[in-house]
Amino acid sequence: MGGAEREETPPHPAPNPHPHPHPDPKVLSAGEHFMCVDVVWDPTGRYVATAVTTVHQMENGYKVWAFTGRLLYQAARERFFQFLWRPRPPSLLAADELAAVRANLKKYAKAYEEEDAALLHEADAEIVAERRAAMDAWTAWAATRAEWAAADAAARAALLGERALEPEHTTATVEVEEVVNVDEKVLKPGEL
Repeated sequence: MGGAEREETPPHPAPNPHPHPHPDPKVLSAGEHFMCVDVVWDPTGRYVATAVTTVHQMENGYKVWAFTGRLLYQAARERFFQFLWRPRPPSLLAADELAAVRANLKKYAKAYEEEDAALLHEADAEIVAERRAAMDAWTAWAATRAEWAAADAAARAALLGERALEPEHTTATVEVEEVVNVDEKVLKPGEL
């Protein structure tokens, strides 16, 4: 050991037992649940629940959030012990039937998309029909209004004769000059 110094290697950090599947996760939204004890994702990954259980003596209950961070539902419960999502039931299809569904998923999706498009077209047709009916009602009202205006003009002409042809009011521009005060003074030369 004659005076040689030994280099110390830095300790290696312990590997993370639960590495995040995405290296750069992004926060979509942030919400607050005061005294939250549990955070539980549903089996589909679309919803998350936060809960305050009887570990605390007050504020017991749960909140259900969308994955975007929007609060969907909240409930206060006394003596609330645990929040669990209902597990997804096992599929009723056999393995070969499930494989056939997965293989033909695009065909099924296309059929459902066509059905959705037909429903949307039907809804659009209903909206167009409602708007057309409203426009027809307005046009009919406007026609009766025009008939009333013509009848009113005829009655006015019968009552007033030639004066009915004159406009109902006239506009004239009048200029008025008013002398407030006249003061005469004789000025001597150089007083200007």
